[in-house]
Amino acid sequence: MPSNLTAIAVLTFSLTVPAGSTAPTVGSVGFVANPYHGDTYSVGEPITMFVSFDTAVSVSGMPQVALTIGPRTRYATFYHAEGRHTYFRYRVRPGDRDTNGITIPQNAIRLNGGIIKDFVATNTDVVLTHTAEDASTSQKVDGSLAPAVHRIRFHASLLPAGGTYTKGDTMWPEVWFDQALAVSGIPQLALGICSRTRQAN
Repeated sequence: MPSNLTAIAVLTFSLTVPAGSTAPTVGSVGFVANPYHGDTYSVGEPITMFVSFDTAVSVSGMPQVALTIGPRTRYATFYHAEGRHTYFRYRVRPGDRDTNGITIPQNAIRLNGGIIKDFVATNTDVVLTHTAEDASTSQKVDGSLAPAVHRIRFHASLLPAGGTYTKGDTMWPEVWFDQALAVSGIPQLALGICSRTRQAN
């Protein structure tokens, strides 16, 4: 070979996974909390659930989890991840009804075009198989329930100095409901002030 030619080495390799590492798997699925009142969700109320993995994961896009509510399949959509815990939410629609309790069927996680990966070690896709979560009597649904008042209070940051309203002060009472509402017109709230009833708009 002439001395002015340089040999070019062709290198081939394959990506390897660190020894002993495995793809993340589902540890458990379930519900984060109970309904606002009693054991039954009403229209507009959020049903929040979790999927926990055996290691921290990263999530992109909008994965979903199938929920069986009565005869229907509804989908809770991803909204937050924290370490190995991911959270999903579905809001009850009119007509949703399940008197036995919501069920999370076996293998209910759907990527829905999104991605769930182990970002700490191997960046590999997770294994989404899991067992079913049986119906719970504390997680029932009745989409025909009318909205109910959750609490009434005066706006905490707008209370008067010293705790006493004087002439010309504005009161800011709040009414909280257990579901989202659409309001039209000018509803009023009756306030008992000494022996008189006043109306707050």
